[in-house]
Amino acid sequence: MMRPSAGASDMAQLLNQRYQFLQSLGVNGSGQTVLVGDTQKDGHPPCVLKQLRLPSSNPTTLEFSLRLLKNEAERLKRIGHHPQIPQILDYFYEGQSFYLVEEYVAGRSVAMDWATGQLFGEVQVVRLLREILPILEFSHQNGVIHRCLKPDSILRRQSDRKIMLVGFGAFREIRNQILRQQGQTGPVLNTNSTAYIAPEQAIGKAQPNSDLYALGVMVIQSLTGQSAQDVVQITTDEDSTTWESKLTISASLVAVLKKMVHPNAQQRYAAAADALDALETIALLTTTNGSTRSANSNGHRLHQTQPPVNGHRPSRSSTASISASPKLPAQPPPPPPRSPAPQPTPTSFPHEGAAVPPVWHQHLAQSLQSSIAQALRRRSSEPADTVTDTEPPEVSAPETTTQPHRVASGSGRWMGGLAIVMLLAIAGLVTTARIPQRLLSAYWRNQGQTASQQEDWSAALTAYNRALDWQPDRGTTHYERGQVHQALGDRQAALEDFSIAIERRSRLDQAYYQRANVRFNLGDYEGALSDFGQALQANPDSVKAYVNRGNTYAALGQEPQALEDFNQAIALDETLAPAYVSRCLSRSNLDDHEGALTDCNRAINLRPTHTFAYQNRGLVRRRLGDAQGAIADYNIAIELDNQDPEPFYNRGLARTELGDLAGAIDDFSAALELDPDHLLAYYDRGLTHAEQGNLPAAKTDLQEAAQRCLESSRLLCYQDAQQALQDLDGIASTPETES
Repeated sequence: MMRPSAGASDMAQLLNQRYQFLQSLGVNGSGQTVLVGDTQKDGHPPCVLKQLRLPSSNPTTLEFSLRLLKNEAERLKRIGHHPQIPQILDYFYEGQSFYLVEEYVAGRSVAMDWATGQLFGEVQVVRLLREILPILEFSHQNGVIHRCLKPDSILRRQSDRKIMLVGFGAFREIRNQILRQQGQTGPVLNTNSTAYIAPEQAIGKAQPNSDLYALGVMVIQSLTGQSAQDVVQITTDEDSTTWESKLTISASLVAVLKKMVHPNAQQRYAAAADALDALETIALLTTTNGSTRSANSNGHRLHQTQPPVNGHRPSRSSTASISASPKLPAQPPPPPPRSPAPQPTPTSFPHEGAAVPPVWHQHLAQSLQSSIAQALRRRSSEPADTVTDTEPPEVSAPETTTQPHRVASGSGRWMGGLAIVMLLAIAGLVTTARIPQRLLSAYWRNQGQTASQQEDWSAALTAYNRALDWQPDRGTTHYERGQVHQALGDRQAALEDFSIAIERRSRLDQAYYQRANVRFNLGDYEGALSDFGQALQANPDSVKAYVNRGNTYAALGQEPQALEDFNQAIALDETLAPAYVSRCLSRSNLDDHEGALTDCNRAINLRPTHTFAYQNRGLVRRRLGDAQGAIADYNIAIELDNQDPEPFYNRGLARTELGDLAGAIDDFSAALELDPDHLLAYYDRGLTHAEQGNLPAAKTDLQEAAQRCLESSRLLCYQDAQQALQDLDGIASTPETES
């Protein structure tokens, strides 16, 4: 049985020798949320402490669970730097529970207003959405899905009346994942909470726009006064228009909300930024038609009672969960390689703007002197001297074509005239200063493009940095610099540049596509899916986006969806070898081995030197029991690229099936020489050593594999390695029988 939740008496002692229990805020099946005082700080400032009971005392599972939870706590720490997300102050493990310590925030949740029956109007709803969506956008861009968005988790801070998002739900999801792997089920949520969960999230496939679904349900609830369950029912009934027909809101807002709560995630806005864009026109209309307040104002004033803590009212009926960032999908064992769709290289930049020598800034003072001199000459009706320059021509202030009136002499009038001249000169300086900034940016951007074409990535990065010094808001330059960061292997910097390009609405389909590739390589498969969807929305004929989104679905184990994308890519381009290579693997994974062989053969016919096609065909042949045929394919792949560890590793597996253990160990060792982090090569070499009777070598390899599985948060992999080590210990302790 699950241990009952700790009450005040159970927390009489300091938690972590630091936190003093003050007040219970809520309890649920996973643990409780309490208000504590931090005894190690002056005045014992209050904090919110959230408990997550760990479902297993098994040392292996416990070690895995704690590593996963600590990683999530660190991710949530990063988004806590946003001023409208509570900061994570501390986390620790104690007494079979994991604890998270959050910033204390006094405020009032929107649930308290809706409980009074107060309904929102269109202006209030648009304003609320425009406050919440940017916070979600920031969270999603940092790889964190809220997962538990509901009225209790939207708090209006008492100090400045700004919206705060609290109650992130990834920690509870991690606990449920561990329970599922143990064949158990997590605590049942109450009906009010489940109504905000998007259909795909309910089956463990949450994605960023799952949060948009929850937010949409809440907003419709605030407009209609209906329960969340009723809102879900009427919005999923295609024939029902009852909720919108009874409201005096614009058709534009209805369309936005319908798209937010669409049960099919692919039909929703892919990102919070898209929903925000759709609201811009509505916000302008509502502002001009009856609201003179800023769209960023805090809206109507709410009646304050005793402020709750981080959205939790201190009562036994309130519920709470540990908030955290979403788990990254546990990376599955690396499949045989899929061939990525051809990506635009950083060298394929269009040339925009002329090359401008970097001497403009040296002429700003000369430009000012020239403007003053010319104005003084025009004042006295004398013709201006013709100025010749050996340097690039300057852009001077435009000259008037009319002859100025002669001014009578006199010091007062002369000084007044000089003041006018100086004002004109300053205006000329402003004009000329802006032009060099733009041209200097164009010059350095051109240098970056040239260096990229020559694959001189370091020089390209320097040039793009200089270009952005002059014009920091140019989205296209950020996009091109992001490609350079990709080429240099700096994925985080590339992610930031592509995100800025997207914010600036520059090259949207390419920026989303490239950011998706970066997110995929960082292991953020859900974020990658979202970005590939955006890229396809901007360019529905992007074959490479279909192929790489298919590879992302495959990495998540969603082979049917992957197959659909590969089919679409092939329908658009029947000559694209990478699409056939990837479809080959998906068909094999779906037990259509004959169809898989057809696809791999087609890829080889289209591109006879495609190494991945031979590797995937080798896998299919091995699955069909043709180990010799598989080895023949891996031999060709190795001849084409002897620096790729995968064909060596896969050939080693085929050799073990043929009983060639020494040859298999050689292949696993070759794979590890090329990639010392290839944990599966350690694992299978360890098993092969064990088959040979070399138990010390087997133990060394399996221990290395177990450690690497643990570091990469792969529980099943870690458990397999640990089980193999236990089997080895059993073999070593069994005495040999004398003949």
